[in-house]
Amino acid sequence: MLSPLSTRREVVKSFLWATALSVVGQKVLSQSVTGHIHPAGPVYKGLLKLKIADFPVLGAANGSLRLGSSAIGSDKNPVGIYPPVIINRGAGNSFFAVDARCPHAGCVVGTYKSTVSCMTCPCHSSKFKLDGTYINGPANISLIRFPVSQDQLGFITIEIEEMSVNVTIKPLSGNPRHPFKLTFLAFENITYEVRFRAFNSQTSRVVPFALTSDSPSQQSSLLLTTTPNDDTSLFIDPPTENGLIQVAIQMRTV
Repeated sequence: MLSPLSTRREVVKSFLWATALSVVGQKVLSQSVTGHIHPAGPVYKGLLKLKIADFPVLGAANGSLRLGSSAIGSDKNPVGIYPPVIINRGAGNSFFAVDARCPHAGCVVGTYKSTVSCMTCPCHSSKFKLDGTYINGPANISLIRFPVSQDQLGFITIEIEEMSVNVTIKPLSGNPRHPFKLTFLAFENITYEVRFRAFNSQTSRVVPFALTSDSPSQQSSLLLTTTPNDDTSLFIDPPTENGLIQVAIQMRTV
């Protein structure tokens, strides 16, 4: 579904956030959640959508993959605000997705190891089954599980409410260079993208953007080293097709 942002296909994926802009003929039709993203009451859910074939480790039962939006530090915690997600394959076409934070002290749990039939916390050795169910150790409770769905095209979609954001997309009248302004709350150590998906397509592509309204669109991603005091604004050119403009963050194997 996603453009290769690295020489290793399985390294970088994007996590689609909750607001999309419907555009037809370069005109805004609606600021709504459509297609790959949808609302859950007043809170929007982030959706992580990936193609199973892009990750060989998920090709067989007991395969396990850990994706994160930031690196894991020496203290066994992510350096960014969001915890990694562990995706495990069960028997047949069953998949499980769990929050990788150990309920005991928040350390990032390792992937599932079939040799010991569990996922293990590196800090205090709590153990969990393939589906995240607690086995033993100081955690005392199971890992948080996320809803997972699968389609006939070989994609799985994981709903993660915690990774949600309110993105405001505003048309800018009188600005021929960048007719759209995207504003959202960004965090440090997270890499952001703007993506476009045509209405008749299952795939999206990276859209270049500018950091000011009068500069050229030469940015393909945004990585902040500190969390800003105010919302972050990005400026984009008009799309040449009808479709959805989306804000995303990069997810990597960690």
